[in-house]
Amino acid sequence: NDVPAWARRPGSPLARPGSMQTYVKWALAVAGPYARYFDFQNEPDLTLMRIPGINRQKAVEYYCEMLRSISADIRSAGKKLAINTAGGGNWFAEQVFAEAGNCFDLYALHPYTFPRTFAVDGRSVANPENGGFLDQMHQARALIRKYGNRHELAIGELGWALERTAPPDSEAALRHAAVLSRTCLLARSFPECRFLIWYSGVGEPYGIWRDDNGTRPWPAVSAYCWAIASLDRGKDFKFLMKNDIRLIRWRTPEAEYAAIWVPEGFPKKITISVPGAECFDLLGSALPEKRFEINEFPRFI
Repeated sequence: NDVPAWARRPGSPLARPGSMQTYVKWALAVAGPYARYFDFQNEPDLTLMRIPGINRQKAVEYYCEMLRSISADIRSAGKKLAINTAGGGNWFAEQVFAEAGNCFDLYALHPYTFPRTFAVDGRSVANPENGGFLDQMHQARALIRKYGNRHELAIGELGWALERTAPPDSEAALRHAAVLSRTCLLARSFPECRFLIWYSGVGEPYGIWRDDNGTRPWPAVSAYCWAIASLDRGKDFKFLMKNDIRLIRWRTPEAEYAAIWVPEGFPKKITISVPGAECFDLLGSALPEKRFEINEFPRFI
């Protein structure tokens, strides 16, 4: 997020609006044919606050000034301009909505939870149901409605980490896969959510593909593929149960689906039978007995 010397204001680390326009025109020429959205600055509620002499109000004013300087170029190219914030950054977003809401089209928040690293030692991890993800999504939706309901909503970045030394068949790796699957299901319960970008694809603690000794999948890859295949062309997503037990239903042109699970730590064991339905586990394997225990690993029906 450092501004190169040629683009800075005299005696300041901040960018000149004119230099931002120059950069955006270059970005449109290079990426325009492949992109629908241009996301402006990663997590400005964090990155701008690291600049010496910048407080919250100055950060918002500077960010809004930059948005105003590039909005026309983005939109005249037929593209949409997005903003984002880090987990817990709705305070920043609300001020941007208030001061420059007419200059962008989509709010793509990063609704991370903490702690969020799965490991073989079984350490505690904040789940998507009760760890703050849903709260942040509800707050973002309320913010959009408060300011005219004319902005789109998306999840611009979200993920949980997995300790790199965890074996691929370990409980930690399967829990990591389950959280990805459940997050996809929960996100679809917000019909206005345009997309979810999972962080990340390959490598690092967050990747769903490991890159040590070649590129190899974690269980999260299978969980992702199965969840997305099941959700594809889905509509009418509705939670039938959303307290201790989570049960979500949706429809596709071919069939009616449901997924059921409980967040980690549910104290009781519950087994159900679903005769007359096809049942699949977290990774897409069929459950021919059509009887299973409800746990943190979603079952698809």
